[in-house]
Amino acid sequence: MMIDGPWCIGDDFNVILDPEEKQGGRPHRMYKSLDFSSCMNNCEVKDLGYVGRKFTWCNNWEARRRVWKRLDRVFANYSWCQLMQNNVVKHLPRTGSDHRPLLLKCYNTNNNGIKYFKFLDFWVEHPSFMNLVEDMWNSNISGNALWILQQKLKRLSKKLTRWSKEEIGNVYEHVQHWEAKMNVLEELDLQHNADLSREELNRGQAEYIK
Repeated sequence: MMIDGPWCIGDDFNVILDPEEKQGGRPHRMYKSLDFSSCMNNCEVKDLGYVGRKFTWCNNWEARRRVWKRLDRVFANYSWCQLMQNNVVKHLPRTGSDHRPLLLKCYNTNNNGIKYFKFLDFWVEHPSFMNLVEDMWNSNISGNALWILQQKLKRLSKKLTRWSKEEIGNVYEHVQHWEAKMNVLEELDLQHNADLSREELNRGQAEYIK
């Protein structure tokens, strides 16, 4: 069945398309990739590529039996690429799974980059959070009930944004720092393929999750 219109598909396809997409274990035989390759060609889709480490899966076995593969990927057809001129697939660090999560960012050239307020769950655990919310909610605002609610939410979101930067810092920079650190640890494990490098990687994953 052919889909008329723009579409993309991403998944763990459990197969690789090239011998270079595997490290460790027995050498890959290309005949194992023919059905999948033919299917994607018949669907007229292309691989969107990736940013980050090549391999998206590891069996996590002992060093001499460890295997890495690129099993996860995203495809899109021509109509999708016409609609979304910018498509970036990022391979994120593995945390508690044998697969990497994939982050797909897609947008067209007309994107205005509107920033929306984001509430972070861990804010409620901060000692000063409730006092800030109470102070803002008890402020006097004139008007009907719906207007008052809308204005209080608006003021609270601005206040929380400033408060978070001052009290907690840039959480996205923290994430980027740990993503970079995990990439280094994963690369060292890939190069050395030893029990010690795997222990360092496991410790790093625990800290990254935290």
